[in-house]
Order: sequence, then C-alpha cells, then structure tokens
Amino acid sequence: MLVPLSGTFRSLPVSAVEFVFGNENGYDMTIVRFSASRSKVAQVLDQDIARAKRLLKRRFQAGETGADQSVTLDVEGGQTRLICDTSN
Repeated sequence: MLVPLSGTFRSLPVSAVEFVFGNENGYDMTIVRFSASRSKVAQVLDQDIARAKRLLKRRFQAGETGADQSVTLDVEGGQTRLICDTSN
C-alpha cells in the first residue's frame, strides 16, 4: 500500500510512505520515500541507521528477533527510500 503525501521527516521532504503486509507469509515492511537525494538523506539519517543495525544485531544475538530484519537506505525509480523490514 503506497500512501502519497507531502511532508517532512527530520527536515527531509517526504513524498510517500509505503507499507508491505503479508498475509501469513511473514512480510512486514515500512518504506519512507524521500524527495531528497540519497546523499542528503544519508547525511541526516546515517547515524540513526547505523544505531538501528547495531540494535537489531544485538536483538538477533539475544534470540529476540530474526536475522532477516533490517534498516536500509536505497534508491529506486529516482527516489531515496528508507526501508524498515521487520519480516520474519
């Protein structure tokens, strides 16, 4: 489900929020689509992404979560995307 919008997150322009839900297949993702370049988004969010990756790693090592959970930054169709994947 893609929800177009015009807003900001951490002063970065956001063009949409996307949700991926699986029906009994384990998919669960939230994707924030930015109207800013990857380099600009990374400048603002890289420390937070690194912190989230460390926390997910600790939670996996403690047996609290699956290894497939991730937080990543990529570009698709010219849009920078922050992908929070909490799928099993």
